[in-house]
Amino acid sequence: MFVRRKSYTRSDGVRVKGTSYRIKKRGRKLFKLRKGGLSKYGYSTSASLANRHLSLSRAISRGVPGITLSQRLGALATLLKRTNPTLSKRLRRNQTWVA
Repeated sequence: MFVRRKSYTRSDGVRVKGTSYRIKKRGRKLFKLRKGGLSKYGYSTSASLANRHLSLSRAISRGVPGITLSQRLGALATLLKRTNPTLSKRLRRNQTWVA
């Protein structure tokens, strides 16, 4: 993956050229999310509030611990924080509802 940096002028008047470079390491993965981890209980972020709460309570009744659901929702909210802030806020509200 390449990163491009724009040129700019420093406060002392020196001009810094734009560069591009390749990222070698992106760090280690902190957690792993499986696709469809919440959708198997009927959870969808585009569903209404009542349907989302119903599917989360269905997951809890089927034996999924509430802390696990809360962690999954928090991880998704964190991943979507910059790319889709409205969806991230919706996930955070559902996380507080579960907790």
